[in-house]
This record gives sequence, C-alpha cells and structure tokens, in this order.
Amino acid sequence: MKQNFSQETLTEKLICSLLQGTKLEKPERENMRKVTALILVLGLLIPSTGGLLLDSVTANPSVYLPYITIKSDGNIEPETEFITQKGSTYTLTGDVSGKYALVIQCSNIVLDGAGYIINGSSVYGRDSNSGISIENVKNVTVKDISIFGFMGRAGILLENCSNCLIFNSNTTWNIDLPGSHFITVSDCYVGYTMSTGVNNLVTRSNIDLLYLDKDSFITQNNITDVLMSSNCHNNTLFSNNFIGQNNFIGSSNENFWDNGSIGNYWSDYKIKYPAASEIGDTGIGNIPYVINAGNVDNFPAIAPFILQPLPKSTPTIVPEPESSPDLLPFLFIVVVSAVLIVATAFLVYFKKHKHIPISGC
Repeated sequence: MKQNFSQETLTEKLICSLLQGTKLEKPERENMRKVTALILVLGLLIPSTGGLLLDSVTANPSVYLPYITIKSDGNIEPETEFITQKGSTYTLTGDVSGKYALVIQCSNIVLDGAGYIINGSSVYGRDSNSGISIENVKNVTVKDISIFGFMGRAGILLENCSNCLIFNSNTTWNIDLPGSHFITVSDCYVGYTMSTGVNNLVTRSNIDLLYLDKDSFITQNNITDVLMSSNCHNNTLFSNNFIGQNNFIGSSNENFWDNGSIGNYWSDYKIKYPAASEIGDTGIGNIPYVINAGNVDNFPAIAPFILQPLPKSTPTIVPEPESSPDLLPFLFIVVVSAVLIVATAFLVYFKKHKHIPISGC
C-alpha cells in the first residue's frame, strides 16, 4: 500500500537522517526528491522574478508629465513661476526640465519662449505628452523656444488651428499640424518629421523628414528626406535644398516642384544625370529632375541655394538626472518580511516537536 508522507514527517525524518547518518526509505526519498526539486525551482524563479520586478521599478518608465495650460479665458492653470503674462503675451522665465508640458487653448496670444527650453527628459509613447499642444485656436504665435525630450506624438502639435505662426523654434521630434490650416512654420529646426498638413507654409527651416499632405507651400528649406502621404497632391515646392538620399515614398499624385522658373537643388542631381549641364548662366540644369510621372522638377538648380540665416542644428541637451525611486525601504521590508516568515516557521516547527528527542528519530 502506498504510503503518504506529510511535509512535517518528511522534514522531521530528513533532519534525523542527516544527524544520524541513516538513509530514508525509498518512498520517503522519492517524496523528498520532489520537495527538493520544488525548492530548486523556487530558488531559480524567485531571484529572476525579483530581478524583473526590480528592473521594472528602476528602468526609465514612460513618463506623462502634468500640463501648464493657458486656458481659453487667458488664465494660467496651475499658477506657475515658469510663465509671466503681460497683456496677450506669455513669456517663459526659465528652462522647464522634466516637470511640465504646455497646452494653449487661448486664441490671439503670443507665447515667447525667450530662448528657453521645455525639456521632457525622454517622454515617449504615442499617447504621451507633446511638448506644446495648441488646440482649437486661431492667431497664436509661438516663438524663440526649444522643445526637447518629447518623443510621443509631437514636439509641437497644432490641432484644428488656423492662422498661427511657429517662428524661430527648435524641436528634436515632430511638428504636426492635424486639421490645421493657414499655419506658417518659419526659421525652425525640426529634428525628425515636419508634417505639412493642408494649406500651410513651411519656410526657412532645417527639416530631417518632410511629410507632405496637400495644398501647401514649401520653400527655402534644407530638407533631408521626403515622405508623401497617399493623399499627397497639389503642393508647391521650390528654392529648397534636398540634401539627403531623396527617398520619395508614397503617392504619385501631382505636385509642383518648381514655381515656373525656379526649382530645387538636389544633392544627387549630377549622379542621377551625369550629362546634365547649366543653361547659360541661369543656375538651372538642362535636364528635369524626375521623381515619378506626377512629380517633376523642371528647373533644377545646379548649386545649393544660400539660405541665410537658417536655424542652427539643435544643441546637445543633457537632461537633468531624474530622481530614481528610493528602493532601500522597499528592499528592507522585503528582507525583514522574509526573515520573519522563516523564523516563524522554525519556531512553530520546533514548538510542535520540542518534546521529541533527536535520539528517538
């Protein structure tokens, strides 16, 4: 008949066996192997699980910063030392690093960054903050500001806005204009994507990736690459320097890559058309630059346009160190709890067996 051994019996017999040098019977050894195997598995799982928990606590999490909001009535909420107001002009008083993002819900105002920085310290994730969100307003100017460390939807976001100006401002991420019209982006540095939206003007800026939508004017920019949306059409681009790989991806709908007399400079023009030459002293190449059937620059420039002054590349920003969670109290509680549990278990065991002498095993 198969014998059943309680955990208490096995533990007692194991202790006696170790002390007396005797062997456990076969059924007892089999059960003890199971217990030992379970202990080994737990011994492997607990450190690794604890390591994962520790990593999850100490890793840099996706941060969603609180907002400073310029409300539709012009009030600032919450009250803050970072912005002063004089009439319709709101001015930053210093760098805002790892503390807030900014929302503008008031029309007919100016946000003057005064050369200061809003630094999100690596806020990321599609649904995380934009550095500046401008929502459902008109006639707003944002100038002289830099937005770093926001890697969510946009560095600067204008949503459902009209007749706004973004001037002399830098971002290491996107400028996005969904649902916005008659927006001017001028003298800016865009470290990732400039989404043109519909009926907008982008000029005198340095842009890593230009995302074309429709009905916009793009002129006097340095542009690395272009991505055309599926609905991309009726954009006019001239007097730009295309200085990257010129990988045009997307729509073959018609856009205008010159204004009828001046086109753009293409860094690979001479590579793509080695037989091309200048037409007289016009600075225009004699072979059109063809992207596809609906996108042709008929007046490509032989040499880059001199676009001065343009914003400089963004400086390297060293974010302020984020305060890491203090793990010492947490670890102390875990260790003390474990010690108390083990001590309690031993006290209970020896209390129940204190009258059983070892020699009687």
